[in-house]
Amino acid sequence: RRGVRSSPPAEQRQVVLATLLGLIPAPVRTLFKIFFKPAPWVDRMNAVITVEAFAWLVGPCKIVPREGDGEMAAVELRKCRYLEQSGCTASCVNFCKRPTEAFFREAFGVDAHLEPNHEDGSCMMTFGAAPPVPDPSFQQACYASCSKAATCAAAAGGAGQAGGAGVDPPPCHRLGEQ
Repeated sequence: RRGVRSSPPAEQRQVVLATLLGLIPAPVRTLFKIFFKPAPWVDRMNAVITVEAFAWLVGPCKIVPREGDGEMAAVELRKCRYLEQSGCTASCVNFCKRPTEAFFREAFGVDAHLEPNHEDGSCMMTFGAAPPVPDPSFQQACYASCSKAATCAAAAGGAGQAGGAGVDPPPCHRLGEQ
């Protein structure tokens, strides 16, 4: 049996989502969606719960105004522990970003958008905002420190290899489809 990391990206996301959904019994998820319809106060509540209950997992974070309307419904992770420890674009997207966005949508009926910053290791989690289509996270290149970065360039036919002035590196080949 192969490990989750060697599974296709869609399967990786599904395994993580199933694990997250398993933390909350289905009847509780259903009741939440019945009694708590999407609203600014629900977005604010999710931001508070995220900061209070999950800082131990993701790292220091704080509630900040949501872009667009100033609602206190966004969480800024100053240095995401998962992103820092994995050091991998695809792991960030397939084991955290996409499953977490799907979890809030499926478990609670609310939109959540995670926007990792691969330059500084931070992440912005915005409640009440759907992930953009297309999602720029799927255009992110491998980290320079990634042992598989050369594989990404090779998979893209050599585009974006070091020395290609003005050429953006190709997206990480392990990101999968949106």
